[in-house]
Amino acid sequence: MDPENYFPYVVVLKKYPGLFFLIPVVAGILFTDFVRPPGWLFLLLCLISFIGGLVLFKKESARFSIILFALCLFFFSGFHYGLKTYNFGSNHVARFISEKQTYQIFGSGLF
Repeated sequence: MDPENYFPYVVVLKKYPGLFFLIPVVAGILFTDFVRPPGWLFLLLCLISFIGGLVLFKKESARFSIILFALCLFFFSGFHYGLKTYNFGSNHVARFISEKQTYQIFGSGLF
């Protein structure tokens, strides 16, 4: 049984291995741009898919671990894109860092 006859994507990935990285990254960016999910959710799903991919790679379920690694790329690229492009609130500390003023920060301790 030749796997290239049953799975044509194997041939494409052997010829163009960059597609394995490009497709999930672009899909993650597009999904994040349209849906705007919370960043913590994508980071959590990225971590879960990465650990799942590592566990299944050790158990020799290579096909499913490759899918999980692709999902990890999808979630991480979406997380990174959302982190860099979402608008922060008007009182977010990133707004005050770029200004050329000195601020005093007051607060109370927990104790």
